[in-house]
Amino acid sequence: PVGTLAGAAAIGLAFGLAFHASAVVWTWLLISAVDPSLSVLPAMAALAISRLSLAVPITPSGIGVQEGALALLFVQLGMSPETALAGMLLARLSLVITTAVGAVFLIRPGRVQPHAEPPTITTRPAAHRG
Repeated sequence: PVGTLAGAAAIGLAFGLAFHASAVVWTWLLISAVDPSLSVLPAMAALAISRLSLAVPITPSGIGVQEGALALLFVQLGMSPETALAGMLLARLSLVITTAVGAVFLIRPGRVQPHAEPPTITTRPAAHRG
């Protein structure tokens, strides 16, 4: 059920997985446009590993950290350093553009306002031990 904490967590997890999977696929498409000779499976593994670099809170949104990690991994896979850097800058640029478009839609005038009261999430009462 959606009204429970577990239901909300499951929905959040599903959206998070879908977001990261689509980001990996989108980045792969951009990288393959720059260097179509890169093998799919090693490149997808490198993309997944580089997404983990976002967990290191060094810079906002992993700016520079993710690109550096992925460029290094792609060089190890045989891509030239210039091509790897160009691909990662292209991927970051696409993220910045899509974020800017989303921000415009969020702050535009006449946007539908949310309900005054947030939805209620119910939790199950703890079992009484006695």
